[in-house]
Amino acid sequence: MDYFRLRGIGVSPGIAIGDVLLTEKVIFTARKDSISPDQIEEEIKRLKKAVERTHEQLTLLRKEIREKIGKEHSFIFDAHLLILGDSSLIRGLEKRIHEDKSSAEWAISRVHDKYMALFESIPDEYFRERKSDVADVLSKLHNNLEPAELGKRDDDKEKILVAHDLLPSEAALRLSRGNILAVALDMGGGTSHTAILARSLNIPAVVGLRNISQQIKSGDCLIVDGTD
Repeated sequence: MDYFRLRGIGVSPGIAIGDVLLTEKVIFTARKDSISPDQIEEEIKRLKKAVERTHEQLTLLRKEIREKIGKEHSFIFDAHLLILGDSSLIRGLEKRIHEDKSSAEWAISRVHDKYMALFESIPDEYFRERKSDVADVLSKLHNNLEPAELGKRDDDKEKILVAHDLLPSEAALRLSRGNILAVALDMGGGTSHTAILARSLNIPAVVGLRNISQQIKSGDCLIVDGTD
């Protein structure tokens, strides 16, 4: 049987073996959909509805995580609600729609790129990692521009979670279900939400693996050694 080994950064000790559950990377649009001047107000209404949906979603997620794994981990959603409630963020999105005469998707994607570049310039690793919180909120806002459709839910079988990266809310939800044996990510560091949560729940985790999400598929067998 063919096998390969990758070395990353162990951020939560322990060893686990199991089948892979591969998650998709969040991708913002790079295509500018132009709108006419008389469509601008309708597009801003669409953005405001997405803000309302996102606020309701974050409030429910905070309640769910509080009940499942405790109040100390629900602070993620307190922070996300503060980001969503930041008037300068929403004004910036509305300004993009007005000035670029573009769709809300394009505006969110451009604002996302702006904040990611800003956070990347911060030398402190802990504060630099907080870019994932802004990305998390903007990705939810992007998804909520259209009413949510019922998708296929993951089964409850024990799995090794593999991803390019995990947004803070996704990490909280997936790791709180009790069926994740270990985590392996392309990205991340020791101060990420995923690392902190994995350590608190005693789930082995290795991050900084660069391209593991491209080398394997769901159902493959994987061993994760977070100690060595």
